[in-house]
Amino acid sequence: MKKNVLFMILAASVLYSCNINEVSNQNSANEISIYGNVIDRASGSPLYNVMIELFKHNEENDSDDKVLGSTVTGNDGNYEFTVALDRTAQYDNDAVAYYVRASKDKYTTSLYKLNLSNVDKSNRIKVDFQITVTSIIYAGKVTDTQKKPLVDAKIKAKYYSANSDEDHVRDYGYAIGTTVITDYNGEYKFEVPIPTNNSYLPQWQYLIYAEKDGYITAEHFVNQNVEDMGRNITLNFTMKSVEEQEEEDLKKNYVTIYGKVTDNNGKPILNATIEDWLAYNNSYSLSIHYSTIQTDAQGKYEILSPIGLQSNYSYYSYHSYYCEAEGYGASKKTLHTTDGDAGNSYNFDFVLYRK
Repeated sequence: MKKNVLFMILAASVLYSCNINEVSNQNSANEISIYGNVIDRASGSPLYNVMIELFKHNEENDSDDKVLGSTVTGNDGNYEFTVALDRTAQYDNDAVAYYVRASKDKYTTSLYKLNLSNVDKSNRIKVDFQITVTSIIYAGKVTDTQKKPLVDAKIKAKYYSANSDEDHVRDYGYAIGTTVITDYNGEYKFEVPIPTNNSYLPQWQYLIYAEKDGYITAEHFVNQNVEDMGRNITLNFTMKSVEEQEEEDLKKNYVTIYGKVTDNNGKPILNATIEDWLAYNNSYSLSIHYSTIQTDAQGKYEILSPIGLQSNYSYYSYHSYYCEAEGYGASKKTLHTTDGDAGNSYNFDFVLYRK
């Protein structure tokens, strides 16, 4: 009888020990370590203080998500943390999935769906991430047409979806809302966030423009996509003054006549006079005087002539350019201008002979 009792005690002890080991092994099997590295996709540099989370996701009910563990990356971009989870749950319930998430302020968020069958014998699984800033950095310099830097020019931005025409972006684009100012070197740096409209646009167009009092707005239209996030892009601006633009606009209805006046030995003639006369229907008896100019020390001149002039219900479009100088015989050149000549330049050189 004593032997039977002793046997039963020993058997119970062995059974208890086996149960303890099974529980211990099961708990150990349910703990996995997730480790890896996070880098900036654009620069390839490791990212510090990125939040790494493992969460249980119910694909039938997003509100049922539950974070099971988390950590942050170190200076080298590395991380590792251990969590306990039921490794069979993913297969017992198709609606349940585990995700590892990497997130950082002003960076894209990246998700990795965990496949528990990939966990190695040491209960560790490696998950690396590449994320990037949710912005594009534009930098450059603003100058006038003489290449002089412009201080306190304002740099602004608008965006619209890709393939929009420039006028549509200019008139209906969404303002970024941020303005930067050029420094004393005319330089600027503008970090522009990618457009959001509840979700990221895969492609879009930016209008980046420079404004300054007394100058005409300068613009750049740039097509971008999600692959450009984190990039540094150089955009330089050249701004015309209002006076320069007005002069250009004036020339749109004029032709420029320029040249040199010399004697028959090729020597320039100073203060030679060039007169611009306009005629109606090539009738020189119906002509009017428009302008007069004199040559400089190099014998050079330049006249701005209208392509046409309306007067007394007549349209004057035939030009006669008379050139004369004291002690020299006169010379003449003619030009008929039409709307198609607007903005053109013509070279008329004169050679004068002594009387």
